[in-house]
Amino acid sequence: MRIRDGVDFVGLFSSFPIEKDGRRVEILKRILDIEDQVSFKRIRFGSIRRKIDTFVFSEEKLKHAIRTIESGETDYLQLIPYRVGDDWIRIYETSVYIKWESAIIQPYKRPISPIDVRFGSAGNVLVQYPLSRFAFDSQSDFQSKLLQVMKRLFVDEQMHWTFIHRGFHFKKPTSMGTDDLFQETKDGIPLTTFDADLNHPAGLFHEYVKGAFWNNFLNPLHVERLGGIGKLMREKPSEIVEEIGDGRVVLQLGPSPITMDTSKSMEDYQRLRRFLKPILMETAEDRMRIQREVNSSSEAPSVSRG
Repeated sequence: MRIRDGVDFVGLFSSFPIEKDGRRVEILKRILDIEDQVSFKRIRFGSIRRKIDTFVFSEEKLKHAIRTIESGETDYLQLIPYRVGDDWIRIYETSVYIKWESAIIQPYKRPISPIDVRFGSAGNVLVQYPLSRFAFDSQSDFQSKLLQVMKRLFVDEQMHWTFIHRGFHFKKPTSMGTDDLFQETKDGIPLTTFDADLNHPAGLFHEYVKGAFWNNFLNPLHVERLGGIGKLMREKPSEIVEEIGDGRVVLQLGPSPITMDTSKSMEDYQRLRRFLKPILMETAEDRMRIQREVNSSSEAPSVSRG
């Protein structure tokens, strides 16, 4: 697979529990606060099940969109750094992109399923950062700031799962909704397009993770299923194993998501991948298998929601 025709970036993905009266918009606000200034050109927001509109970006439109998400009137937001017709590859080299979803599960003409009961509704946020904000094999000032904010949010907002990793967008997508690039590279040094397969159903990330990434935020249920904090500290499946509070742990491979030492990186990723196997959900087949298992048994997990 050719990966020259497109743009490199470092992406952030987070999954978190939501309710009708709690969309956890503080996560979005804190991520926006990281930016010294915003340079978005378009804003799209609305309801996934009804209508999503596109506007020229303005601070007032953003404030309005956030208010409608808080009220539950809308559940989708995109902040796009380029206009239609612009050279988006060049713009992404210096600009940030943000996508937010917080749709509540509302079964239509069917009873609530075991999947609905067990995993509930989940929101997610995806942020694409320019590669230039990160340094090869060392921690940049921006990276330090981003990690500090996300560690606090992951605990305070009781988030399901967060990861930060190097990504790539194709100029001409090879598929829609499936991260083919991740599937082809997960056995070596993984690379991901952060495609739509991260969204459906996002609640599964309360118990599972999609893969082994550079920076992995795990909730208490993940930690328990991996053998507990004691085992993580003893076996050190990654260079950095950090407790961040409330039974939550960060596993980080190396000082930066971009590195010159690809041979060591491959060994490190595959070691972590093997360690994460009890909670790994890498493929569409994995998701279908998990959903079948849950549907065939209504037993809930024995620990409280993380």
